[in-house]
Amino acid sequence: MRTRLALAAALLACSAGKPYVTRGEPVVTFAGKVEMGPAVLGTMDLEALARRKFEAVPPGGERARFEGLALSPLLGDTLELAREADTAVFHGDSGRAAAVPLVSIRQLKPVLADKVDGAEITAWRRGAAPLQLAWPNLDAPGIDSDPRMRWWWVGGVRKVELVSWIATYGKALRVPPGASDAARLGADVLANSCLGCHRLRGVGGTRGPELSAGLVKADTTALSARLRVHLQRASGVASAPDVTPAAVGQVVAFLRAVELAARAEEEFKEPEKIEAPMAMPDGGVQGPPR
Repeated sequence: MRTRLALAAALLACSAGKPYVTRGEPVVTFAGKVEMGPAVLGTMDLEALARRKFEAVPPGGERARFEGLALSPLLGDTLELAREADTAVFHGDSGRAAAVPLVSIRQLKPVLADKVDGAEITAWRRGAAPLQLAWPNLDAPGIDSDPRMRWWWVGGVRKVELVSWIATYGKALRVPPGASDAARLGADVLANSCLGCHRLRGVGGTRGPELSAGLVKADTTALSARLRVHLQRASGVASAPDVTPAAVGQVVAFLRAVELAARAEEEFKEPEKIEAPMAMPDGGVQGPPR
């Protein structure tokens, strides 16, 4: 207990103006909107900071007891975050990224697990080490039909990025002016079901290809059936909600609107000004300054 209090005091002192000092072998980095960051937690930090245990049934797995770093006190009290930070993005080795609101972390209390059933995380599942983002648990099972509550299982977490939602995901999902209502609904579908594995306008996961209208040229009915299977496999949840043909059409509408807006912006970009050459006293010509 004394060790944890001493470490917490040291971290709070760091947030008052001193850079964070890693204790032990580096494990995970908290970057982005972290004051005096990035903060790199080491093996000794993971053991000394607040920890939490709970039982859960992970996607495609069996009931197990997960133990690890308690995220709520770390991101709520220990590390000092910039005022505009409201989202934590957990990056996994597989290319999956989960953007979790800080308010949800405080309410639902997920963990970055390094042990499962008392054993090291490496003995539980390949790709989970060094840390496994784990939630929901048996006490707070979430809503199985809500995709926003299913993507909080990310293995191989080595980096957690603190960001402003509006400046990152909100900007990527912004609907271009004049776009249809279908495009607006398509942005919601992408946010809930796709950005964990795919990038859009520079944010999201890297497990799959970057999203563009060219990826969804197939018939919407056929593509809907394919996406149903795809989401079941990607999430490990057999009851993954349907992406209906109507929802696929909305996604297509949004991606096409984004591409058209990008082309229009490029076409109307002002050409670079070329300065006229200057006459020299000796009759020569001086080109534009470099």
